[in-house]
Amino acid sequence: MTDKPISSDWNNFKEFVRKVVTVPKEEIDKIKAEEEEELKAAPKKHSTKVKPKP
Repeated sequence: MTDKPISSDWNNFKEFVRKVVTVPKEEIDKIKAEEEEELKAAPKKHSTKVKPKP
């Protein structure tokens, strides 16, 4: 087992959850919109599959 007491791990987990839950929805939506714009602006990759010749 670890040397750290379980209560310390639990407190760390609770602190992490508190930070995640307190992020405003507007901020999450803004980040998501920025990521979608980056995906749209990225150059399209061409297929690397070899097409069979007739």
